[in-house]
Amino acid sequence: NLMKRNFLVIIFLAAFTHLFGQGTDYIIFKKGNSFVAKNRISGSEELKHKDASVLIQKVLNNFQGIGGKIELLSGKYPITNQLNIPNHVTISGSGASTVLEIDKTAEIESAFYSDSTSKVTIQDLTITSEDTKNSHSGIIFTNVGDCLIKDVFITEMGAYGIWFRGYCFLSEIRGCKISDSGKSGILLQATTKNLKSRAGDYLFNLITNCIIYGGNYGIELQKTICTNIVACQVFMTKSAGFYLNGANSTLISGCRTYQIQDDAIRAVKSHELNVSSNIFCWHEGHGISLDNV
Repeated sequence: NLMKRNFLVIIFLAAFTHLFGQGTDYIIFKKGNSFVAKNRISGSEELKHKDASVLIQKVLNNFQGIGGKIELLSGKYPITNQLNIPNHVTISGSGASTVLEIDKTAEIESAFYSDSTSKVTIQDLTITSEDTKNSHSGIIFTNVGDCLIKDVFITEMGAYGIWFRGYCFLSEIRGCKISDSGKSGILLQATTKNLKSRAGDYLFNLITNCIIYGGNYGIELQKTICTNIVACQVFMTKSAGFYLNGANSTLISGCRTYQIQDDAIRAVKSHELNVSSNIFCWHEGHGISLDNV
């Protein structure tokens, strides 16, 4: 019954995506002293603002109920307000030359935030912070499903590079590079209370082909279930490369850690753990440390 329910919900989400319609795509770039949003279809410059984050949020608000795509051209985009992403939205940069920099005065949790959404994609851009003493994160997803973060470079966050929290499911972090995070490069954090998802229970998330260097923890899992960590590299973190706390049914495979100032893997109260085909070397701590696992 559980498998049948999960399957039906996933089919519904796919059908809903097909019927959802098509939003308008925008290209955003700096022009003079302002940032401009150009309609990709009509070619007209429809929106303009001196604050990049205000302009981007106006475009995102236009996507409510229809979805759409934003392409950020090369350049620096100062972020003073958190960017809240609705359903069925793709945000693409032009590679590492598209830089979103959180302003030192910004009182926000993260550059990008999305809550209880589906089919959100962030890709091909850089996120950094003007002041690493602030507890900013690059991207926070809460209770999302079937979302993707791909080829994003995140550096010098006071808290987390990427933070999945609540019950995120069938979502993927792929090909990202994260450096010098104050707490963890990547944190997946669930809760043991009301551990339910709108798509059913025990649906996995995937972290693959990511490189994390510097900072505190590399990849951290808290009270998660069914996480696959595949082909990732963690280098020169102050604490454990992989830290699992109450994280059940986790796979760590094909990964490499080196020059860690602590343990390569530390797992506490984390059951059904599969660690296979990895290389752990040049550490100040243990290779694999298991506590009540």
